[in-house]
Amino acid sequence: MAPASARYFSTGQGVNSFLRQPCRRGARRSALMLPPSSTGCMTLMSVIPLPAYDRLVGARGAAQTDPGRVVGARASGSGTPITSEVGSVKIGISLGVLRPALWAEATREADRLGYESVWMPEHLVVPVAADGSPFAGSDHPPIPSDVPIFDVFAYLGFLAGQTERIHLGTQVYNIGLRHPFIVARAVTTLDVVSGGRVEFGIGASWLQAEWEAVGLDFASRGRRVDEAIEVCRRLWSEPVVEHHGEFFDFAPVMFEPKPSHQPWPPLHIGGDGPAALRRAALVGDGWIPMNHTIEQIPAAAARLAQLREESGRPGTVEITLGAGGVGRDDLRRLADAGVGRALVKPWARGKDAIEAIRRFADEVLPVVRDHPVAPAVRP
Repeated sequence: MAPASARYFSTGQGVNSFLRQPCRRGARRSALMLPPSSTGCMTLMSVIPLPAYDRLVGARGAAQTDPGRVVGARASGSGTPITSEVGSVKIGISLGVLRPALWAEATREADRLGYESVWMPEHLVVPVAADGSPFAGSDHPPIPSDVPIFDVFAYLGFLAGQTERIHLGTQVYNIGLRHPFIVARAVTTLDVVSGGRVEFGIGASWLQAEWEAVGLDFASRGRRVDEAIEVCRRLWSEPVVEHHGEFFDFAPVMFEPKPSHQPWPPLHIGGDGPAALRRAALVGDGWIPMNHTIEQIPAAAARLAQLREESGRPGTVEITLGAGGVGRDDLRRLADAGVGRALVKPWARGKDAIEAIRRFADEVLPVVRDHPVAPAVRP
């Protein structure tokens, strides 16, 4: 019998839903057999303006320098934002369900076609004995322990060297499992060598066995994640940093260079619970829910806006939602709900993925007026 990781795959059907079906025996494994809605997916995105969406998405303030992002406006073919009553939604294509052998080709092709970013799944280790699931319900098995997992920053650096425009994201990175020195250095290195193309997705993790394998307390992971984010943000923005906290303690240090993004790369917070919403509103630039349906997004977006307003933060939180196999009408519906990024899966079989990426670019992107192409980003 094929290993556990080869016996399952996920297909996106509609918004934030999927079917977990048995693969034929001997089928080649994907990196993480997770649905497009999950934080374990790699995705390819493109900014597409759609009617009836006038929310500002992903706002980081006037000082933000991110040429691949359109905030509250459409972009021309040159990538220059123009004033418009039309907002925007980014289109994502999940590659986390593809075998890693296709990742580089898919990324190069997406870069050529004008997609906005690629996102890689991440885990540090998957113990053989692991329980739980990131998805609601009891019918979803945990990640198979023999699933191929790569160091995201090394792999994204490899992809950065083969591309010019595509942004490079982690979806999501288990920041609490590492010391903030390691995290901040890895993010900064990738951001500098890629010319400011990092999108940093962060999660508090759901896999208790992974935390136990590293020797860390799972119950206090939320506080540890919050403190790690705080330390990283200070390292990225302050000339000298001294910190004495619950989990990390160090005398004054200097941290150079700083990221190309200032004050730091966009932070996308993964998760569904109150803690994830609070984190996304107070320190994040984006939110990646895992179990929310499109019908639940408006209320969650309102809650995020309320939390940000109460904390005195300007702008809104960019929402990324799994969309599966959607069409133009579905995308407009997602935009109307307040989704800033839709993760789609336009292929039925992995071997057809590259052609599906091309077909999607040919059939969907041109029908949207003034589809923006992200400008090249240089170090």
